[in-house]
Amino acid sequence: MPIVKEFRNRVPARFRSTLPSPLVGEGLGVRGRAISLGSDVSAHAQTRMQQRGVTPGLLELLDAYGATEHDHRGAAVRYFNKAARRRLRHSEGADVYRAVEAKLNVYAVVARDGCLVTVGRRDHRINRR
Repeated sequence: MPIVKEFRNRVPARFRSTLPSPLVGEGLGVRGRAISLGSDVSAHAQTRMQQRGVTPGLLELLDAYGATEHDHRGAAVRYFNKAARRRLRHSEGADVYRAVEAKLNVYAVVARDGCLVTVGRRDHRINRR
């Protein structure tokens, strides 16, 4: 299965076969629990995904390459820091990275039970206590 149509369409044809193809809905697990983008997403998160233009494919990239910080309230915050962006560029290649670079300013909050609580766009640093 393709990651997401919009990302794959921007990649030149000669690089498409090198893209990983994770299952849709895999990821954003906390303590090894994976969430399904259909059932373990709160109504609030679904609304925010639509409002903020965060696609399931972007969440898959966030799960695969993003950094995790605990918010000290029982949830985990996943986001792209400099090291995560570097891993993404190194693994997926420069063409894929350029296609998604402008959209990497996102974060996701995942509860202990693996439910996606909310998503958003970052315009400042994630607090690390």
